[in-house]
Amino acid sequence: MRITLSLLLFSLWVASAQAQVYKWTDDKGQVHFSDKPPATSQTPAKVETVNPGAQKRNSHLSTAPDSAAAQFVSSSSSDAIQFVVSLRQMLAEKNYTSLNLRLQALSRLREKDIRSERSEVAAYAAFRVIRENYLQQLNDWVSSSPVNVQPYMARANYYYAMAWASRGGNVSSETSDQQIQGMESYAKLARADLQRVIQRKADMLPAYALLIWTEKLLGNDEGSQQAFSQGVDLQPASYTLYRNFIITQAPHWGGSYDSMKAVAEAANSGVSSNPLLAQIPGFILQEAGKDSRIANHYNDSLQYYDAALQLGDNDEAFYGKGRTLYDKKEYAAASKAHQRAITLYPYESSYYQQLAWSEYKREEYSAAGKAIRQACQLNPENEKYQSLRKDIALSLAQKTYQQRSEMLPGAQVAAYQQALQLAPDNDEVYYYRALYYAHQGDWSNAEVDLKKAIELDPEDFDNYYRLDYALIRKNKDFAQIARYWLQYLELKPNDSKALLEIAGTYYHMKDKEKMRFYAQKSADLGNVEAQKYLQ
Repeated sequence: MRITLSLLLFSLWVASAQAQVYKWTDDKGQVHFSDKPPATSQTPAKVETVNPGAQKRNSHLSTAPDSAAAQFVSSSSSDAIQFVVSLRQMLAEKNYTSLNLRLQALSRLREKDIRSERSEVAAYAAFRVIRENYLQQLNDWVSSSPVNVQPYMARANYYYAMAWASRGGNVSSETSDQQIQGMESYAKLARADLQRVIQRKADMLPAYALLIWTEKLLGNDEGSQQAFSQGVDLQPASYTLYRNFIITQAPHWGGSYDSMKAVAEAANSGVSSNPLLAQIPGFILQEAGKDSRIANHYNDSLQYYDAALQLGDNDEAFYGKGRTLYDKKEYAAASKAHQRAITLYPYESSYYQQLAWSEYKREEYSAAGKAIRQACQLNPENEKYQSLRKDIALSLAQKTYQQRSEMLPGAQVAAYQQALQLAPDNDEVYYYRALYYAHQGDWSNAEVDLKKAIELDPEDFDNYYRLDYALIRKNKDFAQIARYWLQYLELKPNDSKALLEIAGTYYHMKDKEKMRFYAQKSADLGNVEAQKYLQ
């Protein structure tokens, strides 16, 4: 559904006014937000006016925060990534005491200043590792620290990630019952852990933030709204709670622009305590921007995102704008938008992935490689990230080879090394560096790289073919050449080209019997060139 920009901007202007917003609970316990009081026929159990600027004080006194946690809150992209990696490393090393203390420090920072809340949420998201055997590490942490909320909070994030992974990314009509059941199973486990956290630490904001979405996944709209209501009762100036809940009210989640507007109006009450809340109405514009992009109405989409950014620099608005610019093939502008998103919120792996794609399309492979490497550090299990990482490395190697006549040898070596640092598991990168060494007459290094390429992909004919040539040029080691062709033929016994090559190798070794044997097999498979060895 498209909505006009002028109408939407007008509704947002109205929402920004200091109007009364009513929050009320019906007799079923469901919480509602509206700019009108409830009808008397609905017999509300409780009605209150949300006063702009009202802010509850947190009763927990903060102590001096862990310096690493403080650095994480105000970190650069590299510091943020290193912090996330360090949390996972602590878990792997079973350093539970340090792990608990590090996460407790983030809670203290958030209790002291609500504007640091997103860093705490991001820290727990570090444990959204899509790998079933990862659960044992989290269970060990829970067993070691049963009275702490941190391991339960981390495990809930894992279950939440597994719920999404079980469901998959297709629309409902293309999602099987088995996938839905898997999603619900993991979501219920996440809910159980989040409830444990809230029972032990009622003001644990990340628990309410995740519970909003967990209940939504389970189709429990009332539970999602209740999690939001309970959270904002304790943390009325929380950007994360309002952000999560307003997205659940979007049309594609079964809500409407009107229901999103009601949440935006309610968020206005905390702007004086947390200026980020002024950006909440922008999510209505972002939703419209996304709908327009999907419909290929790119100019409309950019208008919506730019209007959202008028409310303040918002990382998700920059990300959405970057996606639209990318679809318009304006890759340089898209890169700038994604870089801005990363600067504002350096914990989201998809921002780095989209930056990598934009730079990749510009053929700026060094910048693309750096971005996708960072995405992989934040989300190492993402297969799409790993595939893009290999593609970028290969493109860098190919471009270097194609421009070999224009580049100094030292620059070529550095470029190949950069490609290998990005994708040491890509055989084709070693193949292209071997070609470089061959052009330089460095047959020893060419041999080393081709053998590594074969190790990584033992079924690639070209790797063996080039190694054959390198070994001939190096020292005519036909015995070694024969061994490698035999290795290949164990995997590909009916490759007529390989049979012809080994026949030629035995010709040079003056072993006519083996030469005729392999030549005949090649000829039988239709290789007419093999006839020359049989005549």
